[in-house]
Amino acid sequence: CPSCGLTRSVLLSLSGDWALATTYHPLGPSIVTLCLLGLLFVWSPSVVHAAVNTKLSYVREYKRGAGELFVSVYAFWGFFLR
Repeated sequence: CPSCGLTRSVLLSLSGDWALATTYHPLGPSIVTLCLLGLLFVWSPSVVHAAVNTKLSYVREYKRGAGELFVSVYAFWGFFLR
């Protein structure tokens, strides 16, 4: 949307300017962080396995859920903010 500043905030967060990003919209850095963690969780189960210290089968169970969450957030963002 042209007035909320979320797109500018997300782009500034991706470029590394987190302080200015929060002035445009406070949720921008949070969205970027959640998306990056979602990508890490979906594409790198070994890192998640080492960080959480659980069985690999546990990671596989939730890998699908994290991927679906990432896709639905991305689809919601693309559909309502186009």
